[in-house]
Parts: sequence; structure tokens; C-alpha cells
Amino acid sequence: MKIRRLKLPIHALSRLSENERTFLLMAGHMQNEFVVLNKIFAWCISPTKSATPVESEVNGSQSFIIAKILAGKLLEGWQLMSTAYFGSKLSHELEPVLHESTRLSLDGLKSYFSQSNPIYTVRNSFAFHYSAEEIARHWHEAASEPNFSFLIGDEYGNTFHQASEIAAGLALLNGIKPNDRAAALETFLDDVQKVTALFSDFLSGVIFVILERCFGETLSALGVEEDVHPTRGIDEIDIPFFYIPPNAQTIA
Repeated sequence: MKIRRLKLPIHALSRLSENERTFLLMAGHMQNEFVVLNKIFAWCISPTKSATPVESEVNGSQSFIIAKILAGKLLEGWQLMSTAYFGSKLSHELEPVLHESTRLSLDGLKSYFSQSNPIYTVRNSFAFHYSAEEIARHWHEAASEPNFSFLIGDEYGNTFHQASEIAAGLALLNGIKPNDRAAALETFLDDVQKVTALFSDFLSGVIFVILERCFGETLSALGVEEDVHPTRGIDEIDIPFFYIPPNAQTIA
């Protein structure tokens, strides 16, 4: 597989305003995090044919933890946009030259974050903050679930406190749609995927425009090709929670 390395020399970056230069680097950082977290989420939730019921249960909880972190990062990204893109007036300068699809993605982000939404709820109560009050409020209902238990492994990396995730997850879902956990879960995961896609489309478009302003020419003629050698397709990767400890002895 070929990729292109596009170096960013100081003399080229110096052609940009401070607001452009800062947002270019922040946009790249944001998109990197969104892409990495979204791939890890997909690989954690990816079904493994040989998984036992308890493995499937814990893998699902693991993926939900990643989804919450991604949701928190998405809200952080939008808050950064408020200052580094809109607040700096960079939006006035760039939006007239953005591709139509990039503007539509931005419109989608504006529409989503202009109203109450699950990502805001999750970030403020469950992703980047711990809420003892929410756990206390929902523990009794959570304890009625059949898998409300702690799973103790041979080392801490194979130990999973499923009861804690059930309690936290129930509190989260009740905060989105009380009394309809299935609908709340679907809404939350759909929103995370939708907003991730909107952000990725928008950030890619903005990065493209700023880079062309930086270099003063089309990007297709720039860069040096390099080889990468991936060994598996994206649908062939999974990240299970449980693993074989490094010093485990093989039983014949």
C-alpha cells in the first residue's frame, strides 16, 4: 500500500496566519484521536467466533467504555471549534472556499450541537467525570441484572468489574432515555458514529484547504510516496479483553 508523506517546512507554515497554523495542527490532532478511538471501538465490539458468553459480555462492556471516551472527545472537539474556528473568525475566512460537502458536514455539526444531545450528557456525567450520585441512584436496579458480578482473573489485566459497568451503563442510558435502555443505547451509539463521520469529513476538508494555502499549489503534486504493509483488513481485527498472561504455562 502506498501513502504520501507531506512534510510541513517552517517557511511554508510561516505563510499562514497564527490562527490558520494553530487550527491546522489541532484539526489533525482531533481527527487522529477520532479515527483511533473509532477503530478501537469497532475492533472491541467485533464478534469473535470462538468467544464464550462471558467473553462476549465483557468485550461488549469494553467497547462501551471506548464509545464513552470517544463521545467525550467529540464534545471537546466541538468546544475547541467554538474558540479556535468560530471565535478566532477563521470560519469567516475559510468557509467561502470550502467544498460543498465540507460545509454540509459543518452544518450537520452545528445542528447537532445546537440542541440537547446524548454526547453532551455522556461527556459531562460519564466520560470525563465520575458521578457517585448517579451510581448511588441506580445501583439497586442494576443489581437486579443477571450478570451483576465481579470477574476475578489471574492478574488485574484479566479482572473485570462487570457490576460496576452495569451500574454506570444503566445510569448513562437512563440519562438519555429513561425506561427504554435499548432505544437509549441505539441512540447513543448512532449519534457517536454520525458525529464522528461529520467531524472527519469537515476536518479533512478544512485541512485540505489550509494546506493548499500553505503551499500555494494543489496537493496532488506534492509529497513523497512511502510503503506500508498492513497484514489484515479492518474487518479482520478484533481486540478481546481477556488475554494469555506472558508467564502462563501451556497445559498439554
